[in-house]
Amino acid sequence: MGPFKSFNLRKSTIFLLVSSSEIDLTLKFEPRNMYLGLKKQLNFPINLTRKNDRSLDDLSIEQFYKEKDLASKYLTLELYADKHTAMVHVNDKKVYYMYNQTLKIDNTHSTQRQQGVHMLVLHPHTGRVMNEMHHMTRTPIAYRGLVAALKTLGKGRLILLVGVGSWRDYMPDEADEILADIVGGIMSPNVAMGEMWACVATVGGPVWAEATTTIKLEKGEIYSPPLTMTAVIPKSVEDRGCHWYSEPAMAKRAHFCELYEGYGDFCDCDNPAVISPDKAPPLPMNETIPIISITSRRQYKLLGQLRQLFQMAGGGTTPILLSVDGLQEEAKDFAEVMNLTAIFHRNPAKAGTNVRINEHIKFSILHGFLHFKDADKIIILEDDLVLSPDFISYFHQTAPLLDADDSIFAINAFNYNSFVPYAVDASRLYRAQTFPAYGWMVNRKWAQEILPRWAPKTHAVDWDWWLRGFCLDGRSIVAPEVARTFHQGYGGVHVTGWEQALFFDRRPLNKDPQATVNISYLAEANYEAYLHEEITRGTLLIIKEHPCIKEYIPKRKVGTFVIYFSMDDYSDEDTFFALHGCLGAYERGRMENYKFLYSFGYYGNHVYTIGCPVSPYCVLANNNTDPDLIYTANATDYRQTQVYLEPTQSLAYKTYRRRRVPPESLSEEINMDNYIQF
Repeated sequence: MGPFKSFNLRKSTIFLLVSSSEIDLTLKFEPRNMYLGLKKQLNFPINLTRKNDRSLDDLSIEQFYKEKDLASKYLTLELYADKHTAMVHVNDKKVYYMYNQTLKIDNTHSTQRQQGVHMLVLHPHTGRVMNEMHHMTRTPIAYRGLVAALKTLGKGRLILLVGVGSWRDYMPDEADEILADIVGGIMSPNVAMGEMWACVATVGGPVWAEATTTIKLEKGEIYSPPLTMTAVIPKSVEDRGCHWYSEPAMAKRAHFCELYEGYGDFCDCDNPAVISPDKAPPLPMNETIPIISITSRRQYKLLGQLRQLFQMAGGGTTPILLSVDGLQEEAKDFAEVMNLTAIFHRNPAKAGTNVRINEHIKFSILHGFLHFKDADKIIILEDDLVLSPDFISYFHQTAPLLDADDSIFAINAFNYNSFVPYAVDASRLYRAQTFPAYGWMVNRKWAQEILPRWAPKTHAVDWDWWLRGFCLDGRSIVAPEVARTFHQGYGGVHVTGWEQALFFDRRPLNKDPQATVNISYLAEANYEAYLHEEITRGTLLIIKEHPCIKEYIPKRKVGTFVIYFSMDDYSDEDTFFALHGCLGAYERGRMENYKFLYSFGYYGNHVYTIGCPVSPYCVLANNNTDPDLIYTANATDYRQTQVYLEPTQSLAYKTYRRRRVPPESLSEEINMDNYIQF
């Protein structure tokens, strides 16, 4: 291509050179205006050299002292990305590394865990890693974790971002806008699928370096070449000098906030948040029920949960024990700042596996009862849950059930079979032979029985499935129609991004701090009598048209409705799916049953669907001779329900992929506008 004198270029222009091969890019001191030279060279203070073996370079005495002086005044940051790897060096020391990790989605699908956005926050003076996160943005919902993390960062911190593999697949415009607003990067919106990206910036300050490698279309590449980017930037002052740092009462927090990032207004320089149990409203209690808060590396999430607990009734008098997976220094410091007790689990299981989670749940229950020797009950609470304002009150209202009825296995704050806008009755409770899940309460007697029967370390199963399959023994779990917890996950080992988007994001959370529940009918004998009356008095619905086409239940409160459907055993899913997918219930939730009777709310109505002939409640239909009494779906019905659910699934699974295409002009190629979105 011949020389040219002027061109319509953006700041990102020069970094397109990265696409030609694997190179080193060094940016010193501060961002400058960049110009493209007429023939051969780049006329700005960025040193671009082909990657070579630095161990063969000669180093003079003058260069030695120059580099030593440089290290005392500047931070040298090297970011590396390829389709399998994310790696970061600070002053030649490797501080972050992730390579080729496969995450199982279900029995037939998996994803590459390392593909996503890796974020490190550094102290701008020491170069210390104050926070590190990995957001699997090649899966749905994960971008929300990135956005939430960016919003918590303090001004002046150094942020390092590395985009690996198909990191752009589920990144909407909102995420790009936040990146541009907080980080200042300009290239990420034009990065296409499979292209590596890196950025170094000061929060609220300059972008020191940003680079990408683009796919070589002529080679038919799926992923772009590896990217190495080096930035040399000046160190800042030792700390931010916040006015409250000098206050003796705030000394521990000041020290904490100079070591760790991601705590938002808790470490705000101008107006640090007050998060204390002292202002929590009182709650009458018949007993003390401690909370065992399960955490690992997400104390910033735990802070938000504590903020909620300390604002609700009973939050000031409920003991809280932090159960930390691993020997985490940050968790120790966090507990000290928050004046909480923490226990640390030297977990032998491999990180990122369900076995490790299983072992830590078991550890937390055991040590919860050991620590609170006088407590008869404890609440198990994971750190990725948002709480309703009556969370503590709910458990105290339901606690007598564990005293009175041995057939109740646990009390849940969560209900799988509950979705917006159908579930609305915050006072209603169910019994179901399901899982303990997302905030649950058990008593000491339960722990003495179940912990010896816990999932073995040799079994790579989820602890909740193990408990249901091998420990439930016909007992029930009590759960609310409207949940008292909301799972705020961004895609992980236990809940994938797809599951979060399709199911968990659609579940309701009670907003009423004064909500009360009726437990009088929940004891086993009472519940059997209650169900018998509900079923015999309820309106029997006979499904003759497809339930997704005909509206059988009104969208207003009328009463109780009963449907019988074909189900031979737990594995019989076709009719279950075809029916429940149309009624606002959990179409995959065959486990959410009480003796194969399924209970859920529908705009204030009580709905009971009864599997026949497997459920003992089928006998209540014996006096009806209508041949269509028991709904049986055929293949067409099954497919029709799938079609009915497709809009919901499509919205949850929406991608934002950009595919690199041949450029129509040099300007389009240089500005990386040669892509299509699909």
